Amino acid sequence: MEQAWILGELIRYLESDASGALSFSDMGPNWVKVRDGARTSTLRKNEPEVKEVAQLWDQLLQFAALRLGREIGADVHQIFPRSQMDPKARSNHLIDSLCTSGKLEGALRVPNAVGPINLGADLRARRIFASVDVPAPTDRGSRARATWLLKQLSDEVQPRLIIEAWPRNARTPLRVCRELTRTLQSRQ
Repeated sequence: MEQAWILGELIRYLESDASGALSFSDMGPNWVKVRDGARTSTLRKNEPEVKEVAQLWDQLLQFAALRLGREIGADVHQIFPRSQMDPKARSNHLIDSLCTSGKLEGALRVPNAVGPINLGADLRARRIFASVDVPAPTDRGSRARATWLLKQLSDEVQPRLIIEAWPRNARTPLRVCRELTRTLQSRQ
């Protein structure tokens, strides 16, 4: 009985806005400076503001994992390449990426999903992205694989969805927009 009460109080505390445990409010006071510096390619790796934003990015990914896990009732984890398992190495990688390309990236592993969810922010292009690599069946031709993939999507998919297909031996992907696909299907 006491354990249930204590657990209830802990949950009530964690869900309170005052605890800050279940919310991620912003990227910190130096976000605008770092964002603008990334756009103009003037960031330096030794600036403390850059390190702070890189650490906040990792916190944002961790928050996204916790929030998604709570929403779907599964254990969602942030994943890293083997070379970034050490927090200092991860931080250095994010700082390097931010200073050289203006990008912050990460990935979340969701149980029973087709693959990890790749998340990123390209500060130079002013874009955020989320992607999942979905392997198409190998027992079909190119057109049939694209059709298979489109049939996997519900009609509730955002019209801004872009599908990139990488044909064998291609140097660039074939891009298909959901709205374009609907238009082509209605003409057939």
